[in-house]
Amino acid sequence: MRFAFAMTMVLAGLAAQNRQPPPVEPAELPADWPQRDLEAKWVAFRRATGDADGDARQKEAWAKAFAAAGELELLEWMAIYEGWRQAGPQHARLDAPALMRVAAWNLDTAD
Repeated sequence: MRFAFAMTMVLAGLAAQNRQPPPVEPAELPADWPQRDLEAKWVAFRRATGDADGDARQKEAWAKAFAAAGELELLEWMAIYEGWRQAGPQHARLDAPALMRVAAWNLDTAD
């Protein structure tokens, strides 16, 4: 009986480890987004996500929102100041003009 219980617990633990987190959806941009200038948009992003060490899933959501809104300059800033991990794939997916510049900038950074 103890063996069956132990095996059940081990298998449940393994199943929990194999679960993938849900996909990240784009963040919802503030209602006044079109009226903001570039710096005000950056401030809204930073306020929502914290510093460069903030929640990676939250930053990925904002990177997706920037890409969907055509905010390529903000994506570039994000890749430079936050690193490649969240903004880089969006640059690559869009084949953004700054793709090579952003990739080169991130070559020697530990991300």
